[in-house]
Amino acid sequence: MKKTLKILFVMLFALCTLIPSVYADFNDSDVVMTVNGNYYTSFQSGWAKAFSLAGTGDEAYVKLMADWIPYDGKFYVEDYRGYETGTKDGTLYIDLDGITLDLNGHIIDRNLASGKKGRVILVEGATLTITDTSADKNGKITGGYLTGGNRGAGVSVNNGNLILNGGSIYGNSAESGAGVYIKNSTFTVNGGSVSENYASKNVAGVYLDGAGAELIMNGGEISHNISKYIVDYYCGGVYAKSGSIITLNGGSINNNEGDNGGGVYLMRNILSELDNDVKAIYEGKKSGITTGIPQIELNGGTISNNKAKFNGGGTYQEAETQFV
Repeated sequence: MKKTLKILFVMLFALCTLIPSVYADFNDSDVVMTVNGNYYTSFQSGWAKAFSLAGTGDEAYVKLMADWIPYDGKFYVEDYRGYETGTKDGTLYIDLDGITLDLNGHIIDRNLASGKKGRVILVEGATLTITDTSADKNGKITGGYLTGGNRGAGVSVNNGNLILNGGSIYGNSAESGAGVYIKNSTFTVNGGSVSENYASKNVAGVYLDGAGAELIMNGGEISHNISKYIVDYYCGGVYAKSGSIITLNGGSINNNEGDNGGGVYLMRNILSELDNDVKAIYEGKKSGITTGIPQIELNGGTISNNKAKFNGGGTYQEAETQFV
């Protein structure tokens, strides 16, 4: 019995001496992200865990611990279905529910320019929540670049949901729909910003692509987005195509620029839930609001200090727009 105990003690001591050596080359500077509090030293392994959790119905809280520049090549990981997911040509592809991305003051930067193109994040058939729990709130999703009819250089959402609680979708470029593109999806803004995106033709900030596309703004801001072209195009802040729904409860749409509708461009047949008791601030370079038949009122928030080259510094509304 004593001999057995002695052997067990020796084995336990040996194991304890090995543990430090296993982690000898590991320190905080090696950690690039955490998933549900667990450390990962590569983005590929971290995202593989996140997709694995989300794929089985669990929540995956992804927290960046370093800046990330996704490379142009493909980094695929196998999810619970055996499907390859992860990045496609550098775009982070989210098709599973349950993922929260905490930028934590860090940057996801595609770092694209003329000659190369791609989105930063593509969401399809899923809900993605983006936040930033850092003290300075400097987290950014940036560097997306698209040409032609491709939209959503920062974040593109199709048949899903995007919830922005913090962080900034910032500094992305496209001919149309530079910041966020929403199709058959809902974009809820509770905090953070869509800012300083640039469109060489239409829609620098948020593009709502018709029926099924909805913007719910409870806080945060859509600001300093610029859409400029040599002829009559639109718009700087938010473009709502026919059939889209906009509900503004709070936050601010400010300091955006476009040819028409510096702040918001509303196509015909837009439906928006409104409250007659609350007034918004409309300020524009040429006029606060350019109206046809309808008028616009808000539950809360402001549309202010936007500029238009031609019409509607604050809001441009086409005829036959519907409001209730």
